[in-house]
Amino acid sequence: PKLLVLFLSPAAANPTPSDPSLVVAGDIACPASDPNFSGVDPSSCQSRATAQLAASLSPTAIAPLGDLVYGDASVSDYATSYGVSWGALAIPVRPVIGNHDYGLSHGAIVPTSTAPGYFGYFGASVANPGGAVTPNGQPGGWYSYDLGTWHVVVLNTECPAAGGCGSTSVQGRWFARDLATHPASCTLVFGHVPRWYGTGNYPDQQYFWQRAASSRVDLLVSGHDHFYERYAPRNGSGSASSTGVRQFLVGTGGVNLEEAPSPSPFSQFQDATHFGVMKLTLHSGSYDWRYTTIAGQTLDSGTASCV
Repeated sequence: PKLLVLFLSPAAANPTPSDPSLVVAGDIACPASDPNFSGVDPSSCQSRATAQLAASLSPTAIAPLGDLVYGDASVSDYATSYGVSWGALAIPVRPVIGNHDYGLSHGAIVPTSTAPGYFGYFGASVANPGGAVTPNGQPGGWYSYDLGTWHVVVLNTECPAAGGCGSTSVQGRWFARDLATHPASCTLVFGHVPRWYGTGNYPDQQYFWQRAASSRVDLLVSGHDHFYERYAPRNGSGSASSTGVRQFLVGTGGVNLEEAPSPSPFSQFQDATHFGVMKLTLHSGSYDWRYTTIAGQTLDSGTASCV
């Protein structure tokens, strides 16, 4: 018998895996009771279209940025609306909880608010490290994980329901510890409510922003406001800084669009007329972003180094 010997180069024997990527968008699914649920109205209920777009980009994982279901956000709503769009994707999911996942508007939540649909649908994947709970005994919805060389933190920005967002809250103390014990060269933070939107801002998110800036976090990515906006990096007080945190706002996941406020001096790109998703590719020491509409147009893209 003949002996066949194959010589493989080190690169061929140990191929380098592709850098991981995340597809993100928030404010996603109309309830099944919505008369436009089928998506025939191009101005609303486009969660199936954004889900198809997310799948076509072949990400390592998807990160739905909160307000995954509108209406009551019940267990049934998750199964019949989110579950038939983004929930049907055979892609690992790292979700963020939003105010509509509690069934209420931001700021109207009380400490006794619960989100049985969200926690029932996602289960242990969104439970808190160490079993930390909110005042009503629910998992708080904050957690972290590593993706490639990056450390990723998921926050619950619904402050009353989470038991607070300040430095002395359970979540605030956990956030500080998590960043201190994961000194990755590149760090990404997700939360539903942004710190900034156009010329406006959400003051209840200041501690998260300040802590992220002091810990040299690279990106803070949010939804909540129904448009897309990319900002220049800013420090903890909100001033321009080349080593500050860059914020992306991606609230274009399908439910509807809103008129964007006037852009601030820090706004580098803004779009309020298209549904779409952003793909983040996480390299060792840098990242790429690409914002694509459901029509296949890439409206914003670029690359930057980690700080």
